[in-house]
Amino acid sequence: MSSEADSVIHESEITIIEKFLSCHVTEHVEVRSPTSGEKINCWTYVTQGFGKKKHRELLLTVTSSSNVNDSNQPAKDRIPKQPTEILEKLFEAVSNGKSFREGDIFEYKDSNGFLGNPSIAGFVFVFSQPLKGVVFPSEPVLAMLSITQAELRLSKDYGVTRLLSMIGNQNKYYPFPPWIDPNRPSVIDPSSDFPSSSINSCAKLQLPDVN
Repeated sequence: MSSEADSVIHESEITIIEKFLSCHVTEHVEVRSPTSGEKINCWTYVTQGFGKKKHRELLLTVTSSSNVNDSNQPAKDRIPKQPTEILEKLFEAVSNGKSFREGDIFEYKDSNGFLGNPSIAGFVFVFSQPLKGVVFPSEPVLAMLSITQAELRLSKDYGVTRLLSMIGNQNKYYPFPPWIDPNRPSVIDPSSDFPSSSINSCAKLQLPDVN
């Protein structure tokens, strides 16, 4: 059985905004499915700087489609840059008075999408889950999951709880996977309406601060 330390491949400190925002990046191995035991490589970014703005630090985990053990690149050069760009945008929003909490959505508009997936249109903030070998701050952090344009529409109409349940069911991971898989297909067919169910025919009641 592998230990927590055995799951860590590489760790780096990245400065995003000099003297204001940085992140600790851990390259590590996670188990995609408890039943199959399939393993995946991930990068987890944990920020340092949001706390000074009286905001929870953020955590973002992305999967790698390649086997890092077969890569000839230096470890630090393998780290995707786009997540740090998103964390910088979020820091700017918080610096301007915006606050994020579980269930909130950050819409992200980029012609190239996120990590090569043009259908990704935003991120939903969720509670964090344990990750092997990743050191968490002493205070609770706020994690992020990517969502597609169709999923964004669903979450606006019915709230993120239903969406997260569908993502968890899609990945057979309860309550939902703790990582962003850039290649994850949308749980909603973008060319059709939302899945038929009794909830679609129900009247919607908007309650304050409820997702």
